[in-house]
Amino acid sequence: MPKIIENLKSIILDIASSELKEIGYSKLTIRSIAEKANIGVGTIYNYFPNKMILVANIIAKDWKEFLEEYNSQSKNSNSLEEGINYIYLLIKEFYLKYETIFNEISLDNIGKEEYSLRHKFFISQISDKLKEVFDNYNINIDQNYLILCSDLLISGCIHNDVKKEVLIKAIMKILKEE
Repeated sequence: MPKIIENLKSIILDIASSELKEIGYSKLTIRSIAEKANIGVGTIYNYFPNKMILVANIIAKDWKEFLEEYNSQSKNSNSLEEGINYIYLLIKEFYLKYETIFNEISLDNIGKEEYSLRHKFFISQISDKLKEVFDNYNINIDQNYLILCSDLLISGCIHNDVKKEVLIKAIMKILKEE
């Protein structure tokens, strides 16, 4: 009879997360995770069909925690600019935490279609957060502009040569035009 380990999925994610941070995506192996968890490799594949899906689950879990932290901070913004700044800091901190891993995972590893789906999902989450800030200040914004502002924030966080102040100023200009 096989051994039953409670919360095995969480255990796998915790070990994989630790390994990912320590050695990076390219050196991470399902075999090493299985060894550290004292389980068979096949057991991991019961939960995660491949390494990419495993890592995506780690990142998604962490992103959820970042969003929860943001929710507590965003309610305290004193101005529209400060609310946008909170979102910028959320994205920037998250990006910096995973920058090396994001750089290791090329489009070849996940495919353009999968990348597009994840990007759209990420944009929708940032759009929701921006909309909350805009609603706080009674600003109605067309969905297209909301998506544009969200993508602008994400792009600005990734490109280190774009200053946060410039991004926020650009979003404020878009709001004025809208």
